[in-house]
Amino acid sequence: MPLDNREDLIFNNLLESHGFCSASVRSLFGNNFNWNNIENLNIIEEGPNLWVWRYHSCKASIASSVYDHVSNSNTTEASWLGWSIIWKLPTLSRVKVFLWKLAHGRLSTGGYLFQLNIGPRTTCPLCGLTDETTEHLIWNYSKISQCWHEVFARIGWNQNDILTLSSGSWLLKNIHGRDLDLRAKALIAAIAWLIWKSRCKLIFNNQPINFSSIVPNAWNLYCNRPTFTFREFPRTSQSNNSIKIFTDASWCMESRLAGLGFIIISNVNQILIAGAIAAVATSPIMAEIVAINLALQLCISNDWLPSSLFCDCAGIAQLLKNFNACTAWHIKEEYQLLKQNLGFFPYLFIETIPREDNAIADALASFGRNCSQLSLFFQGLDRPHWLDDLCNRHHLFF
Repeated sequence: MPLDNREDLIFNNLLESHGFCSASVRSLFGNNFNWNNIENLNIIEEGPNLWVWRYHSCKASIASSVYDHVSNSNTTEASWLGWSIIWKLPTLSRVKVFLWKLAHGRLSTGGYLFQLNIGPRTTCPLCGLTDETTEHLIWNYSKISQCWHEVFARIGWNQNDILTLSSGSWLLKNIHGRDLDLRAKALIAAIAWLIWKSRCKLIFNNQPINFSSIVPNAWNLYCNRPTFTFREFPRTSQSNNSIKIFTDASWCMESRLAGLGFIIISNVNQILIAGAIAAVATSPIMAEIVAINLALQLCISNDWLPSSLFCDCAGIAQLLKNFNACTAWHIKEEYQLLKQNLGFFPYLFIETIPREDNAIADALASFGRNCSQLSLFFQGLDRPHWLDDLCNRHHLFF
């Protein structure tokens, strides 16, 4: 039938006795419909009428009205309990969003982009042997599978359940109680997220994947202490005599430019924060003092109480014992700031150590020469690959 007056159009105008009227549907929607799918739709004529959206919507777009309707539909997918659990996981917001996209099958893998016809057919960047699909990349690749076996052993879950990870059923498990299970699920989500991040770094930055570091990084991030939001300093509660500071400076006589580095560690080998920056200094000892002041000011601002401070410059301890304003006039301002900062920590012990025992701060100082702005590294943010490797060799974790 002709569809001249579309404002008064009703659904029955699109129907014939045996189903949809192809002429009416094409007149209204054009030729972009898959007619085979339309013919297979089951129309229940005696069923109740239902407005999905009205012709004149009030304070809402048609698209949003349709989305709300579809989202609230009582379908099997929408009623899956796993959706609500994702948003309750004690983890970073970006991990939750990643997991939501993963559960919906919307990660931009080569297979997904090829399916949408917006990319070529590509093989897995990790193995190069099969198509890159989410199931293969995140759950089934042999080296990734080793990560899952390791983490399931840590959290005490049945190893056979690894085979069902891709189904999402792990989100519904109740094994050790609500709180412990949520933390275990957050750990699984973190590992999946780190795998995806490593894959992206391999593709876009040509950065090799260190599979052995994935589980330890996720474990340290989500199981050894509470989870913090993005760009929030880890203000963990620390008792007295539990924090150590290591500082170093790398000074160049020709340019009078120094690289400053420091690392602040708790008594459980946990790195609270590390940092590096370039600074102008008139002498090596001035650069060392600036690095110490930088670390102390971070402790003050975060309410940390360090018990020890280590550096490989013997002149610092001597300067604090016997400061001579006549011979050390060029560092007077930095020295006064140092004394002011030390006033917050009356029981802080300062010790000179060999350079080889100060390797991490030394490496950060060298790195700091190229940092025009302060670079801070702590839990929850990306860090240089070399820094993670160096810390792992010293049995330290973020």
